[in-house]
Amino acid sequence: MRIKLLFMLTLLLGSTILGQSETLPQPTLWEHNGSIVYLVANGSSRELYYKEPRQGMVEAGARLGSLLFHGKSVRGKYIGTAFIFNSRCGQYPYPVSGPILDSYERVVLTGRAPRIAADCSVEGYFEDTLDFRLLKPQAMTPGDPVPPPLNGSIPSGRMEVALRLDGGVLTVPVEINGAITLDFVLDSGAADVNVPADVVSTLIRTRTIRPSDFIGQQTYVLADGTEAPSPVFIIRSLKVGGRVVQNVKCSIGSPKSSLLLGQSFLQNFRSWSIDNGRRALVLE
Repeated sequence: MRIKLLFMLTLLLGSTILGQSETLPQPTLWEHNGSIVYLVANGSSRELYYKEPRQGMVEAGARLGSLLFHGKSVRGKYIGTAFIFNSRCGQYPYPVSGPILDSYERVVLTGRAPRIAADCSVEGYFEDTLDFRLLKPQAMTPGDPVPPPLNGSIPSGRMEVALRLDGGVLTVPVEINGAITLDFVLDSGAADVNVPADVVSTLIRTRTIRPSDFIGQQTYVLADGTEAPSPVFIIRSLKVGGRVVQNVKCSIGSPKSSLLLGQSFLQNFRSWSIDNGRRALVLE
């Protein structure tokens, strides 16, 4: 019933889901088991991404911008979903939680991580601990740039992508996971990329997205101030023109909703704009 209610609200409100602010707090760097990760905080939301994965994690498939944890901060602890990496099978989610310690300079998460078999099935579980320690400014490498706000490879240079006017809204072709290209409505007011439920079903049937891509559920604030839950999944790559962004968070809308290219994609760029004269999306 909650999901049906969300579908009805999404149908009525369309792209009026409130987006994240254009200006987000600067990410902070943390040490985790020999790797450096960066924390993106937005309200109660908390996301941890690899900045410099240690060699063992690189061999397991972790890269710059790979999502390690997605969740929220609630009453002095983190609650959410972590990911285990497997070079052959991809990323597998599992629930974790744990306290914020040492005056907000350490977070320790625990959970039962899946043990992955050679055929990529889950053959059991083990108790896993993820220990994160804040790197203070003096511990950072001099001149080290602040990581991008989110996810994938750092886009660089200026690029224009032609837009189409479809039913009074601007759309842009987007390639999903290197497999299929669909027209998305450009919507900076949407917090995350949105994919209608029927399109998600098609993507699952064609194996463009996998069960392991789903990371749980998130509550979104609607334009009237009410809250509604939505299943959330990760698209491993979204390509617009010549720019690819990895590990993009997506919500699921009603079957009659639109494909929305929201802030979980757009905020990866230093700037973006619309050239009305050329009818083009400008990414920098």
